[in-house]
Amino acid sequence: MAGMDAPHGTEGSHRASADGERGPRASGLLVMLVLVVSGVGVTAGYLQWKAPEVGEIIAGRKREIAAAPRTPEGRLETWLVYGAPQIHHRLEMMRFSAEQPWLVTHAVGEDREHLEIHGIDLERMPREIGRIEGSTVHLRLPRPRRLGTGPLRGDNAASVPVAARDEVAPDAEARAMFLVRFALDGLSQALERDIPGAKLTIEIGLEGSWEEIESGRSGN
Repeated sequence: MAGMDAPHGTEGSHRASADGERGPRASGLLVMLVLVVSGVGVTAGYLQWKAPEVGEIIAGRKREIAAAPRTPEGRLETWLVYGAPQIHHRLEMMRFSAEQPWLVTHAVGEDREHLEIHGIDLERMPREIGRIEGSTVHLRLPRPRRLGTGPLRGDNAASVPVAARDEVAPDAEARAMFLVRFALDGLSQALERDIPGAKLTIEIGLEGSWEEIESGRSGN
């Protein structure tokens, strides 16, 4: 760090490295060359060994693409087969922590050790939360609620708004919408680019839980 004295022993280290330039360096280069050659050999051998398996995966993907429907609705169904796991994964990445698997919208309280934490519980989120309506992939998430009481610690704590009272707390649904859109923005743009006219929409708050959303789906 600038302005700090060099650590003790630096001068001795320079002298030792200078004295050792003639012998050890040559052997070091030789060792590096052997490692590089060995690495190339191992990689090439591995790829040759795995070539039939990799080739079959690629061929399978090509067959799936060729067999995919040509209509916009059919292409959208095919897209969702691969898009659903990505949607689930990107929302999972928004979890506050492993111990608190929540999309945290905000917290309320003056005591940082006993905050009321609000948001959407992602632990019970289904693997597939998207459904197709015409040319739209429609996502529905339950309304935010109070998830628990306690401290917010870790790298994500600084990004959570904390209000002293409920009256001055941010709108939980608007905050949740912002976070979900942030998580899925790249995926939404890719959908619109891959299938002209298609789009991804998000709805939050019509139901109070994932179970209610699933129940509404099965009733349709």
